[in-house]
Amino acid sequence: MKIIQKHLASPGQQALWQFHRLNPDSPAYNMVLARELHAELDPERLQAAFALVVAHYEALHCGYREDDGQLWMIQPARIEADVAIQRVENLDKAGVRSWLERQADLPFELERGQVCRLRLLHNQTANSSQLHMCAVFHHISGDFFSVEWVVELMFSVYDALENAQPLPLSEPGLYFAWLAEQHDMQGRETSDTLTRFWKERLADAPIDRIVVTDTLPDGERLRPIAARLTTLGIAGLLGEAIHRIHHNQSISALFRRSGGTKR
Repeated sequence: MKIIQKHLASPGQQALWQFHRLNPDSPAYNMVLARELHAELDPERLQAAFALVVAHYEALHCGYREDDGQLWMIQPARIEADVAIQRVENLDKAGVRSWLERQADLPFELERGQVCRLRLLHNQTANSSQLHMCAVFHHISGDFFSVEWVVELMFSVYDALENAQPLPLSEPGLYFAWLAEQHDMQGRETSDTLTRFWKERLADAPIDRIVVTDTLPDGERLRPIAARLTTLGIAGLLGEAIHRIHHNQSISALFRRSGGTKR
């Protein structure tokens, strides 16, 4: 990988990296947002919009590398967003759900900068065309609010491409500036106070309440994926699953504004 620049990862990213190393194939830290969209949306333009967002923001395309005991975010010279569309015919609800679960459970290669992906499923039935979206992000790239923001931005870029308008992208480098502030804060008294506070609060906490895993205490894997998503509080999936997992109203409003169907 040809490198443009590198930046010291945040403490949170360092912790998530260590969990990733323990089990690189685990999807425990995958954040998923899946939805059925209006079939009239152009899937190729949607993929292009996602690729532009990924290329513009460092946290969505940097790889990770350890050097001299430190974890670094590596910004590559060549950025390739992980986007793909699959076209099928007459897939029923169970088949769509199975497809979504497979996309959600695929692991990431953090070393290569694979921290997010967009998968689209175009399902042609006898009566209609369906377009399903599954956006997946590793937690090292951001939090749940970031997922919602990135998807909303993707649809804004989609609109800009469709109408030949300027892209609504902020200036690059903001994430690296935030990282620098985080490392600067570590040397201050505030950081020491926060560290003492959380050490005291977590001193007697059971380990399974601190570390998110996809394994139950008895070793049994959590399945189906809706069970894991309920535990992590992630909104998404479709059909009956909507009623079994946490339903984020702001995400629903987002998809209504961006051409998604109300489920």
